[in-house]
Amino acid sequence: MAECGSAKETMISVQEAIERLAVAHRTFDEDDDDKPDATQLSFPGQLDILIDLYTTCIPRIKLRRKTSSETIEPLLIDLEEVIRLSGSLASSEEGRSLISSVSRLVIRFGSWARSSDNQRDEIQKCDKLLESLLDCTLITHEHSIKASLAQRTLESLYPRLASRSSVPPDWEAGKEAVSGAINAYSSLGITTDSVITRPLPSRMMIYAHAAPNMTAPAHLAKLVHVIVSSIQANCALDEALTILLYGLAPLKVPRSHLSEEVIYPLFAVIPPLSSSHPDPLIRHQAFRILSALLASCPPVVRLQRLRELTVDENFPQMRVAAVGLVREAVLEGLSNPPHLFASPRFFDIFGPILFRPNPPDLLSDQRLSFESFQESSESARLVECLGTYYIILLRDTGNLVSELLSVL
Repeated sequence: MAECGSAKETMISVQEAIERLAVAHRTFDEDDDDKPDATQLSFPGQLDILIDLYTTCIPRIKLRRKTSSETIEPLLIDLEEVIRLSGSLASSEEGRSLISSVSRLVIRFGSWARSSDNQRDEIQKCDKLLESLLDCTLITHEHSIKASLAQRTLESLYPRLASRSSVPPDWEAGKEAVSGAINAYSSLGITTDSVITRPLPSRMMIYAHAAPNMTAPAHLAKLVHVIVSSIQANCALDEALTILLYGLAPLKVPRSHLSEEVIYPLFAVIPPLSSSHPDPLIRHQAFRILSALLASCPPVVRLQRLRELTVDENFPQMRVAAVGLVREAVLEGLSNPPHLFASPRFFDIFGPILFRPNPPDLLSDQRLSFESFQESSESARLVECLGTYYIILLRDTGNLVSELLSVL
């Protein structure tokens, strides 16, 4: 019908079908007793078919009184609304399919607008409408992509931490869907590195999938706000973490220090994410980012932040894990003297924190049983602290801290 029938009649029929789909969705939300037919195609599935019909019929329309932008504007506005409604209903497969379908529509509509003898201003209007539709689709269905981008990046940058891959087998389907979106953006003249000059969530997503290895620490100052916003909203989290992994990658030691405008916003979101996110893979990714972020801080800032992490009662898991971050800083200091983390200043701050139980009378409490102590986070913290103490004894071949250790 879309290929051989009347293009205008097909367009009107699809437009009416999309309007009915939106009305049916709202009616279903208002009436919990109205159950959908199990044999009926799902809301996202119907929408996918209608988008493909638009893709086929619109470029066949002969323009008369209306321009290209005037023809597609009401259609795309309605389509955006229905795509937003589909976000919470689509499965991973349906979400990926919708991204692919909209990408094909954008490429086809853009080519049609350019081949219709339109002026430059008219083409720009069409491109703006198509860009808005593509942005809406990508953000609405970002949770359906599941390309495991950050996990694949982590395993590539830190191969010793990945004894076996944790990447799910269907990640390539997500990558393929985003590749289609990248091609669609490219057809509109939008490059993957445009996020540097226009930091939007959708631009960040295509950048992360196309060229994250080009991220330099200097780029983070321009990207930090969109990254932090994405983490706070739990939107495009996979892409945000990927950019941070590459931007903070351990290329060399000592590395250049980040500016405060990058450090402080990231510290507001990364420690809570690595402590409390329900997905263990994301917690691990965030923790490696936290480690790299600390290593990119000036020594004084690093010392202050590590102290905060080791005494924070709100995140007991982080108090244990932070001891390992302290150990990393000490080993780096011992390998690159003179260094703040291999000096009396370090033990002035961390001696009372690491080498005493919390509370100080914990081990003298007669009511404390071995089982309850073993199950507490404090036992795990003390094991990490003693491990740090032992490693310092082994690695301090220059006796940089030997006098301080003898006092402890």
